[in-house]
Amino acid sequence: SVLLPAQVIRAHRDHLLFRAAGIVTCGACVLFAVWKWVPAVAAGAALIGFCMLAALPVILEIAERRAGPAGTSATALIWLSGNAGGIVIAILVQVVVHHPTVAFLLMAAVAIGVLRFVWQGSLSGPAENVPDGAPG
Repeated sequence: SVLLPAQVIRAHRDHLLFRAAGIVTCGACVLFAVWKWVPAVAAGAALIGFCMLAALPVILEIAERRAGPAGTSATALIWLSGNAGGIVIAILVQVVVHHPTVAFLLMAAVAIGVLRFVWQGSLSGPAENVPDGAPG
């Protein structure tokens, strides 16, 4: 997940990464809801972490590029929105915390909701040809 963001940005494949992150997160949450086998849960959590850690610098780069001089404000709004969304999800899950299956399925439903927005296409614009070995 360290090398992936630069390649994704360069190839304008952000939509594929965001879709993969949403699908993996949804699938892992369903896995957590129905299967309590520790190695499977660890693998699902690792996949979520890999996808989300790769997606964060991509969305921050896109925000800075699109916002121009207001890039720092756009980045701050993304961080703020992410934290606010996390709090909302945590509160919703807290309501059903004594029912782990329902809690994980609720988180899977949130991931499906996110997929609806990232399925629209690339946020970074059309692909451009970048020669191999070119910087940045």
